[in-house]
Amino acid sequence: MKKIICLVTLFILFTSAVVFSKDAAFVGRITRIEGNELLRYVEEKQDWISLIEDSPFGVNDLISSSEKTRVEIIIPNYTLLRMRENTQVRVERLGANVTSIHLLSGTARFQSSDFQTEIEVITPFGTAHSSDKVVFDVTVGENSAEFIALKGRLDFVHNSGDTEYEVLAGSSALMADDIGISTSEPLLNVNWNNWNYMRENIWQSRLSSQESRKYLPNNLTYEAYALDKNGIWENVYYRGRHHRFWRPTAIAVGWSPYSIGHWTLWNGDQCWIPAEPFGYVTHHYGSWLFTSGRWYWTPPIVSVSLSSVGISFGWYPGRVSWVSSGIYIGWYPLAWYERYYSHRHWGRYSHRFPKQPRYNLHRSHVNYAHAIIIARNQLYRHRDYRKVRLHNIQRDQIKARYRSVGRIHDIRKIKKDRKRHHFSNSPPRIRPHYSALEKVKTQRQQKRISITKTKDLKKRALVKRTHISQPIIPPRMGQVKKKHRQPIKIQKARSPQPRKIQKAQLTRPIKVQKKRLTQSRKIHEARLMQQRKIQKSQSAQPRKIHKGRLMQQREPINHGQEKQKRGWKGYRLTSKNGFGAGRE
Repeated sequence: MKKIICLVTLFILFTSAVVFSKDAAFVGRITRIEGNELLRYVEEKQDWISLIEDSPFGVNDLISSSEKTRVEIIIPNYTLLRMRENTQVRVERLGANVTSIHLLSGTARFQSSDFQTEIEVITPFGTAHSSDKVVFDVTVGENSAEFIALKGRLDFVHNSGDTEYEVLAGSSALMADDIGISTSEPLLNVNWNNWNYMRENIWQSRLSSQESRKYLPNNLTYEAYALDKNGIWENVYYRGRHHRFWRPTAIAVGWSPYSIGHWTLWNGDQCWIPAEPFGYVTHHYGSWLFTSGRWYWTPPIVSVSLSSVGISFGWYPGRVSWVSSGIYIGWYPLAWYERYYSHRHWGRYSHRFPKQPRYNLHRSHVNYAHAIIIARNQLYRHRDYRKVRLHNIQRDQIKARYRSVGRIHDIRKIKKDRKRHHFSNSPPRIRPHYSALEKVKTQRQQKRISITKTKDLKKRALVKRTHISQPIIPPRMGQVKKKHRQPIKIQKARSPQPRKIQKAQLTRPIKVQKKRLTQSRKIHEARLMQQRKIQKSQSAQPRKIHKGRLMQQREPINHGQEKQKRGWKGYRLTSKNGFGAGRE
């Protein structure tokens, strides 16, 4: 009998572990936005909206960073993504061991701290894969893409072939265009690289927190610092046993979960955007319970056992139940054993909710008395619901007058609210060009090789290790910034024959052109010389006459003969050329 009980227990644990690995939802968190703004495209509105920190980052999300903006995103599968300014990415797939990102344009840095996580980066010119502890940069321009490995190894497959190229840390960068690939010197922007080092140092100091890491799954170690800073862990007697629960301390009197922040519509469900520094991990993972006059947060279960209190690891938009009555609507937190109904399946503890429920679920829930009741038109217009909630509502009134609501965005006033998709109060200042959406449509139709097929491709080392004399060290703060150079070796793969023909065709006209120029120049010079001679010959005669006039000579005159011929006396002035002048 004991053996049968042990086998049944092991079977339950094994099946629960299998369900956890398959059904758990993986959604990234936007942890940092520096600069102007980060935008997300909403398909339903056909428009862009502004995002804020602690916004979700999930499948089919298309986000774009504006000018002078840098973004940091953490995905709970040991993957970290940082975006530079004017960068656009789209999420293709997120899972326990897979992160697939479509980089449309700009520069992004990818980092993995686990050997089992596969990172796939899709570009217009090819796909890069990595299944190691790796750090690499990818830059996508209009005509080419650049891949630089800073740590570990990176494999690249061009769209035109099935050969897998290997990029190693410390080697040359890989350049890819529409024709083929080539190599170039890896050049890193100093400011961009220093910002990444600064963020790394911040997270290294945050990961030094020890208390909360004991009770959190390894996927949520990045959130431990917020729990240690804003609350304490206490032994709470609950259901006949003592459990380790977390209680917030940096809160005001009368605080309750899902009260400071706001709701927004994301992927068909109401998503909570918290305003507390500890709000993201406590409102999207685990569950809340009210006991001994206080609110406690139960973390996701690390190890499954029969006495465990809480839910397994998985991301949820907001584990609450909705109620409505007339012009009012409300919500309250669900306990760890109560079902969460949603439009989309988010994991093991989420269920599809019918449009018209047959009974009032809130009557069987333990926290319905703590419901936050507000007017319907105030749902998407406030960031702190404590100011607009109804305070003088009794528990019996909620139980008798209010009914459970499934899809609240189907309610007319809520459905027509223009702010139901907004994460921020401010609209976007500058929207990306419509060509970004055209790139998504065209690039998704291109031929791509999946992650499973890359293992069967031939592998060829792009740069041999013997060619590298010194490892390339990324520049740090204080060094001179290197100018970014455009790829000049992209046409290396072309055959040399066309170049020889092209040179022969170019050299012949140049020689003919030189000969024609020399002959025409000689003819022109000869004509000029001839004209000069003619001018000299024409100008020489008047000069001699003038000179003769100046150099006149006196000749004696026979007065007798002259008297007979002309009848006048005196001298006659003659010149050498025979011309002269006289007087009577």
